[in-house]
Amino acid sequence: MTGQQPVGGAAVKASPTARSQMRLRAAYSLGLVVTAAALLTAWHSIPQAPLVGIGAMAIRTLTSLARARRRPSQTNP
Repeated sequence: MTGQQPVGGAAVKASPTARSQMRLRAAYSLGLVVTAAALLTAWHSIPQAPLVGIGAMAIRTLTSLARARRRPSQTNP
């Protein structure tokens, strides 16, 4: 079993890139939940809730991009 990853996520540490991708996916998921909630609420709140979800996704994306620019690249020769 040389070269294979151990079974179970608890023993394996995620790389910074993988953690960033997980956070970004969580932000998108949260935005989608807010948008879906807006569609299920009264008609007068529909314009506001999707904007909140889109704003949350945009802020998270911009934050992730800014942090990625500050981090040195980790390439293996």
